[in-house]
Amino acid sequence: MSQRLVDAVHHGDTDIAIECLSNPSVDVNFIGTVLLKSKTTEIELQDELPHRVNSVYEEFKTEVTALFLASHSGNLSLLRKLLVCNVVMFLNIVFAF
Repeated sequence: MSQRLVDAVHHGDTDIAIECLSNPSVDVNFIGTVLLKSKTTEIELQDELPHRVNSVYEEFKTEVTALFLASHSGNLSLLRKLLVCNVVMFLNIVFAF
């Protein structure tokens, strides 16, 4: 269920992410594996000719949390829900003793 949360946030599916957050067994700090796309840009300086700009997109597999993905994509409403769930989980751990 926690990987499903990471996948939903990665694909921008807020409804499924909120559904996952309603499950008490989901771990909002779960580190899941996703493919991220990165753009690299390089400028080639040429003496008398116009400069040349090269852009390359790379995909790489990395491990991230749902919180990172929500903040990286700018999904503020989902980011707030993840932070609230994280605080609630922390308080449950602290006051369980």
